[in-house]
Amino acid sequence: MSQPPISSTWRTKRINIHQQYYWVIGEISLWVKCDENTIRLAYAYRSGLEWESPENPPKNLLWHSWPVYHPDQQIRITPIFPDRPVVVKPEVSFRLYPHSSLQSFVRIPIWLQITSVGKKENILITLPSVVLSHTWFGKTTEGELCYWISSGMRHQTEPDPSRIHSAICSIKVVNESDDDLNVEKICLHTESLSMFYDSVQLWSDDIAVSYRGTQDATHIQSSGTPPKESPVAKRISTPRKPQKKGFTAKTFSSIMDLPGLGFTSITG
Repeated sequence: MSQPPISSTWRTKRINIHQQYYWVIGEISLWVKCDENTIRLAYAYRSGLEWESPENPPKNLLWHSWPVYHPDQQIRITPIFPDRPVVVKPEVSFRLYPHSSLQSFVRIPIWLQITSVGKKENILITLPSVVLSHTWFGKTTEGELCYWISSGMRHQTEPDPSRIHSAICSIKVVNESDDDLNVEKICLHTESLSMFYDSVQLWSDDIAVSYRGTQDATHIQSSGTPPKESPVAKRISTPRKPQKKGFTAKTFSSIMDLPGLGFTSITG
């Protein structure tokens, strides 16, 4: 079976008994096969094991297995956001004057949630499409473990159907304080975002990040609706950690914070 086109990647697919299927999404290759009693899944990353072709996975690959609950077994791959916040560095650090705002965009590598669909639905496994580095954001006693990506924030963006493993986040940064806001790194809580799809590009809902001063936590508001850049996009997955209309969290780094750890350059 050849790699499925983007138009069918996020659809439920019937798995015929004794036939092997595979997908290549980002840096990960997935193989799935099924018999009368068991569904089996294996995966490998481009930077890890080497193999001749996606049709023939490595011989020493580890296969995971689950019981089959229905003869008409199906598989659904759903894109979701990472399970931790993501730290992003703008392409060029910028300063926001008091009571001003700026619209930016960033591509976030997605996670893949693989679900078996039969008599009932069961989430089999959740895997990142790209292996990201870890970093620490904040002070020693108040920070949190995050992912780091090197695809910086940009002030413009265009859909890219060749990059099915990333979603575009539309971010409005608002400085509501009476002081300048220097933006060098931003911590995005993508686990609270929905995922939308318009048959070409994955998107998050619109995010508004409002800064209210050095002593205050940033107020984060997600729209829950498709972004203005793609109003026809349909919701394809819900947030990992649903939030109320707005919540507060530390978003911007300062000179008092620890520097990032383990900044391996991974392009999202």
